[in-house]
Amino acid sequence: MSTPLVTALRESCEYLRDGGYAWIFMDHLAVCAVLNGDPSRAALLAEYADIAYEKNHAQRQPNEARARARCRDLLAQALAPDALERLRADGRALDPERAFVLALEG
Repeated sequence: MSTPLVTALRESCEYLRDGGYAWIFMDHLAVCAVLNGDPSRAALLAEYADIAYEKNHAQRQPNEARARARCRDLLAQALAPDALERLRADGRALDPERAFVLALEG
């Protein structure tokens, strides 16, 4: 059952997706995933975020940079290096719609 906070987050993310900006929040959603016990999904989202920033010729703002660093640290603790590298490769291949759906799972 969704809480009011989860419902609000999902609705807000829909607006971001429709505006083409959901990728900006992927670092935060990746941290949420790893903290909720899903490091595999977090690794996919983190790598997708890296590629999205590159494709959009954008630099992370301080909040996003902190979230990415935190996620990187948590993933290094949660996953073996070879598993993390496989997930990173899969994350690079995600299309925006799949990344968005994946971000809101769980």
